[in-house]
Amino acid sequence: MRARLVLALIVGWSLACTGTDSAGETCPLDELYEASDGTQYCRDDFAPEDCELLYEEIIDAFVTCADGAFTEEELREEIAAQGVDLDCDEAVATTDEYEVCVDELREPTCSGRLAELPEACQGAVLILE
Repeated sequence: MRARLVLALIVGWSLACTGTDSAGETCPLDELYEASDGTQYCRDDFAPEDCELLYEEIIDAFVTCADGAFTEEELREEIAAQGVDLDCDEAVATTDEYEVCVDELREPTCSGRLAELPEACQGAVLILE
């Protein structure tokens, strides 16, 4: 009887230390992250790679809209010169809007020779600061 009680307490305690994210995934509380809109996401081991893909799509969108005004390499150099550092190694999750963001960037909306960053891309990757 005592063993069952201890087991029940352990199971109950471990459930209390977990959370559920927007996709219904359960994870430990220390791997549950909150986006600026309050939505919670469990750590995603693929987030750094997804972050890199998003960065590539943003670069491609700007190069497409520039219509020859600058190359990808020139844009990357300018971004580095501005001190902008997207640290994808610190990415922990992507939001529900991530796929929408990537899809919209693949057919960018241009304003003059600049790509407009879709609203879905705002905070599409959660990065530890």
